[in-house]
Amino acid sequence: MGSPDRFRAICDEYAARDSRMKVIHQPNGGVSVAWQMGIDNVTGGYSIHVDPDDWVEPTIVEELVAKAIETGAEYVICDYFEEYSSGDNTQTQHPRQSDINAGRA
Repeated sequence: MGSPDRFRAICDEYAARDSRMKVIHQPNGGVSVAWQMGIDNVTGGYSIHVDPDDWVEPTIVEELVAKAIETGAEYVICDYFEEYSSGDNTQTQHPRQSDINAGRA
């Protein structure tokens, strides 16, 4: 178990209320192992990865899926903000064409 708080129980509670959610409990193997487990178990048309220390807008999934449908994209990326005590910093995504062609953007 990677999380020392009630995170597991909270996830189970949400999954019990929404059949679209699937919770997978596994020993802590780090973020790469967790992301890969998610990728291996995707059943829908799209997936999103949000780290525990991230915060996303309530409509982010709706907006990203709408953009993917609108443009016929297999995947979409978006800019993001980093917050520091010294101030905010906007990170703008600039994928290289080689990354896009290889599916790494």
